Amino acid sequence: MKTSGHMQQAMDSRERMTEILGGTATEASRQISLGGTGHLEGDVTTRSHGTVPVSLAFIKEGGDWRIYSLKKPNAGLVTDSGGQAIPSKTEAAQLAVSTTLAFAKAVNAHDLKPFFQDTATEFQKQVTLEKFTAGFGTFVDHHVDLTPVENKTPILTVEPGMTPDGVLLVEGYFPFNNARVKFAYKYVYRFTGWKLLGINLNIASADSRQGT
Repeated sequence: MKTSGHMQQAMDSRERMTEILGGTATEASRQISLGGTGHLEGDVTTRSHGTVPVSLAFIKEGGDWRIYSLKKPNAGLVTDSGGQAIPSKTEAAQLAVSTTLAFAKAVNAHDLKPFFQDTATEFQKQVTLEKFTAGFGTFVDHHVDLTPVENKTPILTVEPGMTPDGVLLVEGYFPFNNARVKFAYKYVYRFTGWKLLGINLNIASADSRQGT
């Protein structure tokens, strides 16, 4: 029987899963949607002869299938955002610093494209680079330097939380003498770490108490 393109891609993804974990894989179930996403579940027998149940998700981008998450139930392997633990306040604060600093460096370079390209695939499908640049170009036009946030500890105004869809919400501000850099970020977990799914960033006077 001839193997379909989707079935072949699923088998290729299983091979990739075994490359990552080492050992051999036994497939238990396979699901591929017409929307360009797929899902594999099975067991991996490691080189030390242990058995690890895993769930692999992949997405079709530019005609190729790419793995975007691995999930190992009740353990610490890389997971999708649906199974990823909510970061602590300290971890969420570090995430906010990292995102804001990356944005600041893009602004100072007068090129938001690298920052945009590092966001989640879902975000890039919803917002074009042109629209993103138009929305945040004012930071570039006014030469706003946000790099000092690297040495600031952000104040989180709400506890880091996860939506039922696995979206992490991180909100707060960076305190400065005469201003506050307010942020509201959304993230999804994609294989190696949190990817930006939404961004709201603005500067308010230090006397402003709205949203704090």
